[in-house]
Amino acid sequence: MPIPFWINERGYSGTPNRSEFEAILASFRTWENVPTANVHFDYQGTTTVRSVARDGINMISFADDSTPLGSSTIAVTFSYFRTTSNSIAFDESDIVFSTALDFSTSGEANKFDIQSVLTHEIGHLLGLDHSGLVSSVMVPFSQPSQVHQRTLA
Repeated sequence: MPIPFWINERGYSGTPNRSEFEAILASFRTWENVPTANVHFDYQGTTTVRSVARDGINMISFADDSTPLGSSTIAVTFSYFRTTSNSIAFDESDIVFSTALDFSTSGEANKFDIQSVLTHEIGHLLGLDHSGLVSSVMVPFSQPSQVHQRTLA
């Protein structure tokens, strides 16, 4: 701790005033604000890296057009691990949003909410799996315009 992360410099072109950057930072703060957890993140700034790779950085990207995602995939977290002395250690995670879908930061109709989606994906970065509880941020599906997954319950 803290876990460093970078945001691809392109951001998401469909949001006004680069509001996607604040939505990303708010998603990380959501996890940091859990009073019983000792998790901290360190925003390192923007990067030109836009594609998933084992390169030593935890990257958030809306611009990865080289990683094939399924047609129903909203975003995905790719995590890398290493073996050390009979144990497995976390190395890094990259989170990429689908380039085929529309996103917003305002709960706009027919667009997926960046903060909600990323709060879910950060759960994967932290090692969480999907939950069967519909009210959980870790439920394995979302709908456009949903903002309730911005908060943890």
